[in-house]
Amino acid sequence: MLFSWVLQFVSNEMIISDEVWYTTYGEQLSLEQIDGIIEWNATYWWFSYLITPIILLIKVLLITFSLIIGGILFDISLSFFKTIGIVLITEFIFLIPSAIQLTWFTFFENIHSLNDLISFTPWNVFYYINKEDVLEWFIYPLSLINFFEILFVSILTYLVRRVLIEKTEDQNKAFKIVAYGYGSGLVTWVVFITFLSIQYT
Repeated sequence: MLFSWVLQFVSNEMIISDEVWYTTYGEQLSLEQIDGIIEWNATYWWFSYLITPIILLIKVLLITFSLIIGGILFDISLSFFKTIGIVLITEFIFLIPSAIQLTWFTFFENIHSLNDLISFTPWNVFYYINKEDVLEWFIYPLSLINFFEILFVSILTYLVRRVLIEKTEDQNKAFKIVAYGYGSGLVTWVVFITFLSIQYT
């Protein structure tokens, strides 16, 4: 959590300047509206630091319960506290992309708009695809095909096998628990986001 806050601080204070906001929204909003956004960020800077752990907690709990449900499907009782522990450990993987982005735009390239930061994802399949050829509602599903998602699933499966499953159990059940538990939850989430994208685009 502390590392996440550090990344946020570096991003807000060193990467995303007022000029970036003007460049990003200059053609969409008036100067007064952009000034309002900047002023809001300056006044309520603490809000993002407050909401981050809440979002992380919700995500971790959802993954934890999905794994426990996956265990139930294969007649394996998973400890809640051990499960949430390995989910928290594995979740740190998703901080690495943010760290790479901040490092890149701090030392190697200047950021001109928020789109530069958002689109810099060389670990993502979508990064190498011509965006004009992709339907807008298909962008989010494609964005999940990336190195760190695969790494997350791999390490999560390994930890489930080593920490949560008894040695007397079939060790292949670890993959099945992650696939049916986390995998089905992820697919449900993707379908939900895709549905919203279709409805509001």
